[in-house]
Amino acid sequence: MTSVVNIQWTAVGAGSPTDITNIVDWNSVDVISVITKERGTFTFQILSTHWATALPSFGDVITIADSSGVIFGGTVTEVEKTVRKQQGGVLLQAQITVTDYGFLLDSKLVKTSYSQMDPADILADLVNTYGPGGFDVTSYVQRGGFLVSSISFNYELLSQCIQSLAQQISWDWYVDSNKAVHFFFAATEDGSSEYDPAPITIDDTGAGLWWGSLDIDVSITNMQNAIYVIGGTTAQQFVDSPVAGANPPEYSPKDVYLTDGVRFIFPLQYRYDYSTMSVFLNGVGNSIGIDLQNNPADYQVMYNTAGPFLIFPSPPTAGQTLKVEGVAQVPIVAFKRNDTSVADYGTREAAITDSQITTVQEAQAVADANILLYGHPVYDVKFTTTTPGLRIGQTILLNSTLFGVSSYPLIIKRIEATPFTKTALTYQVEAIGSDSVTFVDMIKGLEAQASNNNPVDSSTIIEAFQFAGEEQLTIHDAASASGATHNPFKWASTTSPSNWGFAIWQ
Repeated sequence: MTSVVNIQWTAVGAGSPTDITNIVDWNSVDVISVITKERGTFTFQILSTHWATALPSFGDVITIADSSGVIFGGTVTEVEKTVRKQQGGVLLQAQITVTDYGFLLDSKLVKTSYSQMDPADILADLVNTYGPGGFDVTSYVQRGGFLVSSISFNYELLSQCIQSLAQQISWDWYVDSNKAVHFFFAATEDGSSEYDPAPITIDDTGAGLWWGSLDIDVSITNMQNAIYVIGGTTAQQFVDSPVAGANPPEYSPKDVYLTDGVRFIFPLQYRYDYSTMSVFLNGVGNSIGIDLQNNPADYQVMYNTAGPFLIFPSPPTAGQTLKVEGVAQVPIVAFKRNDTSVADYGTREAAITDSQITTVQEAQAVADANILLYGHPVYDVKFTTTTPGLRIGQTILLNSTLFGVSSYPLIIKRIEATPFTKTALTYQVEAIGSDSVTFVDMIKGLEAQASNNNPVDSSTIIEAFQFAGEEQLTIHDAASASGATHNPFKWASTTSPSNWGFAIWQ
């Protein structure tokens, strides 16, 4: 099937688009649409003997459409001009790079947090608060029907925040050619309101695709079926007789030790809020001072917050029970395992570190999402077709007796469109059954960890220095002499010899 391709250019401030299809070097057209992880791009070249007419410039909007409709839309982000020599003269060549509308989202950094909200509401607030405006965050944003316990963003780009939110709940997202944000669960055919069946099926007949291009890769290389999530800390109250159902919850003390008559320094498991802290020896309370701040002579025991540890002036007598109560900052660690995957393929452990995770529920949600994404073999299917109408986010079924797969749902994650004939495109499609760890994931993971473990928190004071213009100040100095005359100074007579530093002038 062939398609008629049309390229439109809308300059900044222009009321209507201009058709530039005829001035584009057709062989240079390359359109890449990607879901969730990367920005899509559209590159093409314009050839001319001179720059008499204007070229697309930064911020201009470019769209490309085939017979199924607009397949890509975005803004110009790069213009490269070169000279191409050829027989009979030279041609000026301009290569234009257009980045999808997701590029516009990343103009501001996000520093905020959310708790007990539907993921759709979090997404809408992020885009409406930190985005440039003009984005649709309702039409294709699926409501979760559940609440995200908590999620924090620490001076991150908006697209990274949306990616973190999607990854925490195992969803996908992208921005389409109409500036609509799609945010949806896409693991199975019937589990997503985004579900939009592709116009073809991958089967043994090869109908709709080039059968010789079909490549089905099943891999466990990046499998993660046992996930540790190492978060920040959460406040927990430790008391000797915890009350069931207390709010906030109460727990039995963890820092409990038996004295031996030798030790006088006791390392603690947790750091405590000094104002809530109590130290008991055989049930008798001890006065507590802060080490390196208070005078040890005034207290029975000193608390060092850096260790943390307790310091007694001398070893307590042997056989006493040392017990610490109070509100402590307890490290958050969650663990999730896919038992079926472990039984079939063995244990494949992984760890995620994010100090911005401040609740056990959030850590568990991250662990659950990563198990869902990476806890089983990954189907990565590639093929080429000339059938228009495929879009990222669509569900395409793999139904092949030859490959031993029956109606397995795949999500189209990437489409690259290149010229086929003078009026048609070919589409190189990649569809994935779950998710795989790519180089982009690793780089973004390192960036996210650096940001999430940034010590800057909500108590940080931000000083913004702003240029306030220039002022001119003209200064004139004037001096005048008095009418009185003065004789020159001279040393005193020899009858009054001068001592250095005590000379007399006259």
